[in-house]
Amino acid sequence: MTTQAKLKNCIKLISLTFRILEEREDAYYAVEKHLNNLKKKQGKITPNDLVSSTTIQKLSEFLSSWNKSRRYNKASLKNALKLYLASNANLILNGRDIKFLLQYKSNSRRNNEKIGTVKICHIINPHEYPLIDNPIAEKIWGKSISSMKEDMFIELYSKFRNCIKSFAKQKQLTLKQLDELLYILYTKQKRQELYELFRTCGNNKCKNIIEKLEEELCNTVKKCLS
Repeated sequence: MTTQAKLKNCIKLISLTFRILEEREDAYYAVEKHLNNLKKKQGKITPNDLVSSTTIQKLSEFLSSWNKSRRYNKASLKNALKLYLASNANLILNGRDIKFLLQYKSNSRRNNEKIGTVKICHIINPHEYPLIDNPIAEKIWGKSISSMKEDMFIELYSKFRNCIKSFAKQKQLTLKQLDELLYILYTKQKRQELYELFRTCGNNKCKNIIEKLEEELCNTVKKCLS
């Protein structure tokens, strides 16, 4: 078996682990299914599709389930999503760099939804927008997103996006596969559970293969951001 084939086998187990761990699976896959159905029916997703009441509702449920501690006001969140997508739908559908962040108003304050913006872009166009959150950023960016200014976040995310897309192509993987790996290792911190699945499935070598991939990815991203 070639090195690439061995990596592919390990990646399949990572996808399985991701599905087991994903607590917001229903809301995530509801949006994914809705958008995929639009693609099949129409051949593509249009800006009007993204601002439809059905899409806005599903995106709102997805963001609310992703971060329950935020306790989003449903009406305010839907309005924020509609305003954002009305201005940025073409940009997202065409895989352009993020220029503006979703603005959610809460208690008379406007919050820059950095991670929320990326999640919306990702669910709409997963082949162009890799996921990022604080645990992942702290590990491979060497910075926390929470205190980061809007301009800096947008600049770093653009570099990160181009870098990880190039890395995925080089390794013959998809962005989603790398997203799932980083989510398991850093967001959920379920490294040992993943290694246990490798052992259970008789793929002990996957541990070394994935650790090598992780090291290469982290080093590549750090060089891109330096």
